[in-house]
Amino acid sequence: MDHHYAATSFEHSTTINVPIEQVWNSLTDIEQMKAWMGEPEMRLEIDTDSGISSSIVVSGMHHASFKNTGMVLAFEPKACLTYTFELVIGYLRNHRATRLWNFG
Repeated sequence: MDHHYAATSFEHSTTINVPIEQVWNSLTDIEQMKAWMGEPEMRLEIDTDSGISSSIVVSGMHHASFKNTGMVLAFEPKACLTYTFELVIGYLRNHRATRLWNFG
């Protein structure tokens, strides 16, 4: 089945009742990122230095090998993290998005 989606924009806010440091670390520590991004059998590899304009590459196995890429747009420790990403597998293939995390 071929899926076609129109470009959309939406905003969603969530309050997480834990210290900011815990959330920040889960978004920036590669081992913690692997834990919430996928199951161990996906054998995720994440390559980034998290600096502004640095690339983010997430690769692994999910029914087939994949390599998603993106770029860090904003990085202010424990305040703001913004990055782009492009999915290359599944029904959202070639889906481009920007994710923004604001703290405070």
